[in-house]
Amino acid sequence: MKKFVYKTILISTLIFIGVSLAFIFSNGILKKRISNTFLSNDVSILFSGDSHIVTSINDSLIPHSLNIANHGEQYLFTYNKLLKILHQNPHVNTVFIGCSYHNFSNYLGKGIHEKSSALNCLYIIPINKQLKLQSLSVNPIRTFAKSLKSNVSQLRSKERQYWLGGYSPVINPSLVDSNCVISRIQNQFYDEKSIRSIFDENIFYLDKIINLLQTRGIALKIIKTPLAEEYEKNVPLNFKLFYDSIIKSNNLELIDFKNLFMVKDDFLPDGDHLSERGARKTSEYLNSLELNPH
Repeated sequence: MKKFVYKTILISTLIFIGVSLAFIFSNGILKKRISNTFLSNDVSILFSGDSHIVTSINDSLIPHSLNIANHGEQYLFTYNKLLKILHQNPHVNTVFIGCSYHNFSNYLGKGIHEKSSALNCLYIIPINKQLKLQSLSVNPIRTFAKSLKSNVSQLRSKERQYWLGGYSPVINPSLVDSNCVISRIQNQFYDEKSIRSIFDENIFYLDKIINLLQTRGIALKIIKTPLAEEYEKNVPLNFKLFYDSIIKSNNLELIDFKNLFMVKDDFLPDGDHLSERGARKTSEYLNSLELNPH
């Protein structure tokens, strides 16, 4: 019986060591790959952020630009992504960062370790951060295995890697829906009936992004993508005030599209994301601002 137990422990240990080495090896190769990412010399503008930028900014309508946003992307990922891209691409002179009220809510940290959008791109961030996120999972071993599987899949693929993200249009299935809006607001800004707390980690990495771009002499512009009126009016006041304080205290250039006329067809049902039609209007408007900055 003891011999069987010892054998089982030995096999389990060897499997664990093998999987761990495979994870470290795949991480190393993928990190090297992204550290050697050379964008076209024609690209001087980057759009980065989460799903709001993914669905709102059609870079094909904005010359010399590239959308590198990913769904659910926290500023931890954005910072490390920019750190690697800018090092190899000195021709980039402007970075737009998506930033709205929800970016400062701690709902962003909820379940991040379970989201495929994060697990597919864990190799972007330092290994200690990767392990920390995986350890938060209900089943760390399963999460670790999913991340490893994604790494291996990307190593075998010659197609564009997940970490670079990009514009992904959404054809509007329906108009803004009040129930969807309220559900979205409840999820983003409330924990049951209590207002959520501020997500300190996003503030920390936003500050690092600001310092990184200042150090490199790269212009930073903040994009607050359009919001449906019904959504905007239901955002808790303290999040609106906090958002304004972040913009003002850091002297950030904000593009909020207040002068852009939007209708219900321009949004998805949650009132928080744009449809393909809304993305076209937003991108064309943004392009006109870039062509005529004054």
